Amino acid sequence: MHFRYKWSPKLFEDSSESSKRRKSKELRKTVGFPEITHATKMSLRSAGKADAAKRCNEAFKTKTTRALRIIQAWAAHAKNVLVPYTPEEHSICLLKLI
Repeated sequence: MHFRYKWSPKLFEDSSESSKRRKSKELRKTVGFPEITHATKMSLRSAGKADAAKRCNEAFKTKTTRALRIIQAWAAHAKNVLVPYTPEEHSICLLKLI
């Protein structure tokens, strides 16, 4: 006995970058840059990421060099953030010292 599975499309976030570009092509054609950037900021705010929304606003409204500096500063900050060990990792480190 053979079963046929109904085809269901992938969720947008599970799609590859090329599929995302293809799927959003019509949106980019019909909706202007100001509307897309505003929607991006509002989505970030509603997700509780007000800081990221502010950074997007700065990046969208300033010169390219300023946007690059913001991105570089953000990346440098991310490298300097310390992530504490879990209790298991801490125990393993202590055992390695013995």
